[in-house]
Amino acid sequence: MRSRFTRNDQAAAVDILGVVRRGDLILRDLGYFSLKVFHQLNQLGAFFLSRCKHGVNFYDPQTGRKLDLVRLLKADPRWDGWVLAGEEKVRVRLVAEPVADALANERRRKARHDRDRRLKPSPDRLLLLGWNTFITNVSADVWPPKALFWVYRLRWRIENHLQSLEKSSALWRTQPAQ
Repeated sequence: MRSRFTRNDQAAAVDILGVVRRGDLILRDLGYFSLKVFHQLNQLGAFFLSRCKHGVNFYDPQTGRKLDLVRLLKADPRWDGWVLAGEEKVRVRLVAEPVADALANERRRKARHDRDRRLKPSPDRLLLLGWNTFITNVSADVWPPKALFWVYRLRWRIENHLQSLEKSSALWRTQPAQ
């Protein structure tokens, strides 16, 4: 659905529901993160993979109790399990994998020097920048964590390819006819 850049990614997140089919895989970046849409994708039998947005609460699927992600990751730096996400209680698989110290420190530096000074990161936020966290509804027997991270990296390649096609198309439209 074309919007001529008048809608932000969050508003456009639901557009996928008009074209998705059972069995499709939707790769999302943080701009399109919407638990309501993920819930609907679950209902439609489609699959998704997204980086996890900071501030989402997770709950134990058996007890309904809120999980302390920081405490879980301190106890086991690699985490992979089914949880309920957000107020919507969307059933998702949460996968967290530590990143290299250099990357974690760069993320923390950027967070501390964000141009919006009102967004001072909490100690928990700074700690969580040391992990890549993803949510999906694809089971671990289909996608072990390493495969999940590999698939998500493909999203960047696809996005870069689409951007180069857009630039080529724009260039082609501006060239005079021969």
